[in-house]
Amino acid sequence: LEWVDADQLSEWDVGIFREFITFFPDAGLSKVLRGFLGSKMSPFPEPKETGNEDTPDAEQDEVLSEADRLILMNEGLADSPESLLSNRIMAETYLSLDEFESAVEAARKAQSLHLQATQKFGLNVQSSIDAVNTTLANALISYQSPRYHPEAKTLFENILQRKPTATAPLLGIG
Repeated sequence: LEWVDADQLSEWDVGIFREFITFFPDAGLSKVLRGFLGSKMSPFPEPKETGNEDTPDAEQDEVLSEADRLILMNEGLADSPESLLSNRIMAETYLSLDEFESAVEAARKAQSLHLQATQKFGLNVQSSIDAVNTTLANALISYQSPRYHPEAKTLFENILQRKPTATAPLLGIG
């Protein structure tokens, strides 16, 4: 689950997310995923109700406000600080909320965790690293502007060396 190499969160299998939440409901990553999947930011459709299943978690998520979802996700991040996926989702969430300082912190943590996983386990997660770096660079542009512009530009340029037609880095460079 943590080691999927994907450019976008939408490339993950939402069924695996939902199964993880079912099997490990109290895990930090589950809290982050539950909040994310029920948010407006989620690229995944709502699960179809079958009528046969008892779904108290789904019903609980329906009554959560966006603020409550963010609180749930923050609790999940606190419970899973070493989760690559939790930090990546939270970085993108903070960026979407224009919480640039928090986005930078979460993206830097996600970046560090991805690089550690690459070194420790020999994983090739370059697409995920590029996605985290794109989130980081976009947050840096607005966080304490223009102080971090050179760092953001360097991140975008590094991505463009591997993916010359990537839209987000091209827009970031200007």
